[in-house]
Amino acid sequence: MRENRVYVDGNTVRRERQVEERPVREVRRSAGAAAGRRRKTRRWNVAFFGFMIAAVGMIALCLSWYILVNASITASIKNIATLESELNTLRRTNDEAYARANSSVNLEEIKRIAIEELGMQYAKEGQIVIYSDAGNDDYVHQMAEIPAENTK
Repeated sequence: MRENRVYVDGNTVRRERQVEERPVREVRRSAGAAAGRRRKTRRWNVAFFGFMIAAVGMIALCLSWYILVNASITASIKNIATLESELNTLRRTNDEAYARANSSVNLEEIKRIAIEELGMQYAKEGQIVIYSDAGNDDYVHQMAEIPAENTK
């Protein structure tokens, strides 16, 4: 057996140490086994590369879908803001027109025209018929003819 002497250099070790030599095992691999490992590794690399391409493709599709959805939402929000602005303008215009119409109506003039020019009169005691509503509807259904009473 051959002795190997190993020198360890450092600030605390200054002596020679002997190391036993281990028998070297020769590992002989046949050329066929190495070729099989290379083929297996190559197949694994191709499969991994294909998987990575598919994963990157899926990520790209998801990101493009996300961008399209985000753009659609942004466009919808802008459209809603425009429509709300238009609605507010229309409401303001309508309120102004309603106020002008109310301020231009003179109820005393309407009463004078109805009584003097059109010959209308106030209702007398027996002419007013009160019907009870069936519910909280805004209108009443006429189920039968209204009886004609003394109108004079």
